[in-house]
Amino acid sequence: CLNNGTCSNGRDSFTCVCSSDFIGRFCEQSAQFQGGCSNNPCYNGSTCTETTNGYTCTCSVGFTGPNCRFPLNNCELEYCRNGGTCERGLYGAYNCLCPFGYGGQYCTELLSLCHSSPCLNGGTCIGNTSSYTCTCTRGYYGDTCQYPIVPTDLCTTLSPCNSTSVCSPGSGNYTCVCTDGSGGDDCSLMLPSPSPCDSNPCLHGGQCTNNSPLSFQCTCPVGYTGPNCEDDINECSPNPCSNNGICYNGFGSYICTCITGFTGRECQIQCPAGHDGENCEININYCRPDSCSNGGSCIETDNGYTCTCPPSYTGPNCSVANDCNVNTCTNSGQCTNDTTNGFRCTCRDEEMRDDHCRLNTVSFNGDQSTPSYRAYGSIDFRSNGDIQFDFSTQSSNGVLLFNTQHQGGISADFISVEISGGILLIKYSLGGADNINN
Repeated sequence: CLNNGTCSNGRDSFTCVCSSDFIGRFCEQSAQFQGGCSNNPCYNGSTCTETTNGYTCTCSVGFTGPNCRFPLNNCELEYCRNGGTCERGLYGAYNCLCPFGYGGQYCTELLSLCHSSPCLNGGTCIGNTSSYTCTCTRGYYGDTCQYPIVPTDLCTTLSPCNSTSVCSPGSGNYTCVCTDGSGGDDCSLMLPSPSPCDSNPCLHGGQCTNNSPLSFQCTCPVGYTGPNCEDDINECSPNPCSNNGICYNGFGSYICTCITGFTGRECQIQCPAGHDGENCEININYCRPDSCSNGGSCIETDNGYTCTCPPSYTGPNCSVANDCNVNTCTNSGQCTNDTTNGFRCTCRDEEMRDDHCRLNTVSFNGDQSTPSYRAYGSIDFRSNGDIQFDFSTQSSNGVLLFNTQHQGGISADFISVEISGGILLIKYSLGGADNINN
């Protein structure tokens, strides 16, 4: 609050009490009249209305006064009825304290006399607006069950139980223990004698018959056996289903699940090729989405299907890679797909050939008495160079390489590579008959 105004708490708000020189919600304006509701003269959420002489405040509930500054005392309005006492609260609130027998916000509701729970010690109240009675628990008496009964041996004073039963006394109480088949609170009721069938000994819907006071007999429904019908008869032993049908035991019956192509209660009927169902009315579609792998096309037949495979695959279901399509056999060899190694070449001449029927060695016509060889041009030893070659042979003796220069019929420079007894020998000469190195 401004200009020395005093702050006063209100309902969910506050009010500034201004000096005579200032007005406004926060005492922020001069007290000189400026007309109407422009200075917010109404307090506590009240409504301001312009008039010819200034303004009028319509107060919120619970407030009064020209500017609605002061809380209203609702107890002055005498809302409480039937002798109820009004209790004043904050901001005009009030509460009615009702006399006995009345209730509600204004003490206008007439209550049952049981409303105040007049019955003591667990007693039950039964009543209306004008009267009530108490039903006491055992051990208490009085209009409101306020008096305890002095503990006595009620079995001796009352003899409440049948003469054939036993009375067990308690604190202001007793219990009748019945014998000889009697029942009831005082054992005066004679109960029927039990029979063997009373305990429902027959299981699974079996019918019980009393043979004597101590014995019974069960008539079992179809599918069960045993003294109490407790055992399920296995109708699948022995198996009634023929043609490899699978038997499922039921309650007094069985069901046969037939393999494809057979039908009937015991799978005894064989359907024509390519048909199935209870009456062989289903045309079997052997071609399923997964029948042919790797893009193979399925063609249905009477008893199954065949697969037309792409070039890269083979086999009944196109599941075997057709390696013969990319790995050919040379020298007229025959290629066969092999699921283990991919493919296999059957060579026309198996001797000295690899997996593709290629030659492993080169031989020349002739034998040791008439050797043969392959000739090349002489090597020019006047220039530097390397001699490099690979060889493979099945012979243990022979010349692999020989080069020389003939000068007047006399061997001069030469080099030779030989096999002698399976040992590799290299010989060379730099000139002269006697200058030979091994």
